[in-house]
Amino acid sequence: MDGIPKLTANELRRQRDRERYVALSVEEKAARVQKNRENRKRKKSASTSGTGVLGDIKNLSLHNGSQTVDCQPSFQPVPSSTPVSSCTPVCRNRQT
Repeated sequence: MDGIPKLTANELRRQRDRERYVALSVEEKAARVQKNRENRKRKKSASTSGTGVLGDIKNLSLHNGSQTVDCQPSFQPVPSSTPVSSCTPVCRNRQT
């Protein structure tokens, strides 16, 4: 037992995954590679689509004691070198 290294759970999982991959046929490997490629492409397009975690924000309000600040984002195009739009909030103070 001294000559056998003790593997962690992650190392055992990686070893099993490698063994399973080696046992796949050429067609199965190609299908797996294609599926991974499509998933990466879908994930990348979702992250660059411009919709943030909060989605579309129409109106924001901040209440601070007797004051309320209303903000409505206005989207303005950025120079063509940057593919992302910028959001500049338009805020107004109002007394409550």
